[in-house]
Amino acid sequence: MLSPAEFKAGWEEVRQASMMSRIGGQFRAVDADRDGSLSPAEFGNLPVIKRAGSAAPALSVFDTDRNGKLDFREYIRMVEGMVKGAASTPGG
Repeated sequence: MLSPAEFKAGWEEVRQASMMSRIGGQFRAVDADRDGSLSPAEFGNLPVIKRAGSAAPALSVFDTDRNGKLDFREYIRMVEGMVKGAASTPGG
């Protein structure tokens, strides 16, 4: 039998894996040239960036290696940052 703590830990692991799968799918869907990174044009096609409109942060905010693109690691940080930002705003 699983203890409640073991169940909770296992459930969290499954939830994280599912979320990473979805995030990876979103990244691949927007990476039109399939080079493993998001160019400025591809970044602008992200649904979350389109929804934010003129309030959307610039790609450079998340481009930690300053190569003008977002790799998957930078994309994950962007998603995490935007989720935290939405959670900290009223109604978010």
